[in-house]
Amino acid sequence: MSTPILPRLLLAASVTWVGIAGGQAAAQVAVAGSELLIDRVDLRVERLELARGGGSGEIGMLTALIDPAAASLGVADRPLSAEMPPADRWEVRIDASFFDEFDRPIRLIRDRAVSLGSYRSDSSAVFWCVAGSCRITPSRQWDPATDADLAVQATPRLIADGAATQGVRNPDRLAARAGIAVLTDGRVLLFATDRGRDSALSFNEVRAWLQAGYPVSDAVMLDGGSSAILSVAFGPFWFENQGFRADVPLFLSFGGTL
Repeated sequence: MSTPILPRLLLAASVTWVGIAGGQAAAQVAVAGSELLIDRVDLRVERLELARGGGSGEIGMLTALIDPAAASLGVADRPLSAEMPPADRWEVRIDASFFDEFDRPIRLIRDRAVSLGSYRSDSSAVFWCVAGSCRITPSRQWDPATDADLAVQATPRLIADGAATQGVRNPDRLAARAGIAVLTDGRVLLFATDRGRDSALSFNEVRAWLQAGYPVSDAVMLDGGSSAILSVAFGPFWFENQGFRADVPLFLSFGGTL
């Protein structure tokens, strides 16, 4: 087994500023520091510190880069802190999109043959995986009868085929964020900022950060705010983005063997 935990020191990164185009004055965001927590072929977890230009402070971000071909996938009905995996397995959970006031999924969430929520042919996108391969497809182009090990409808889609999407609503509004990106090599990047005013990002900022730092094919956002929850359990080690969290009813789950 490869060494999972590297020395836990915040490493100063070379600061690369990324311009954000939008209705407001252009903002800038950069990776100001990084902490590599787990480094394996099937799972790479990092803690990032992002900074804006103009001295507006640092924004905490947790990321988990996963090889879906080496992972088990599913939907969990409780946070990882309430259901830790066996000692010989790792697991990552992220909030599973959007829910109504009765904790019912607003759109489709599927765990193999079990569908939670209803499919909507709308402007959202579907993150779906089958046989170890994941992709993001516009909902109107996705057949709900498609065989899938895991599927979730979410919105907005920020990147499509490597390019920025158009028409995202409120692109400069700031909030805690969580989302999923599929890279050109097939790996899946889960990410979530800390939950709090100091770690709020706009959709434009998230998109620019993704495109500057990763070879992203497609990316879609999950629910944000206090619902932006990303947790990682690895043997005795535990990592989660920080801040007050909501009671989210369902999570997307990715797991593997230590």
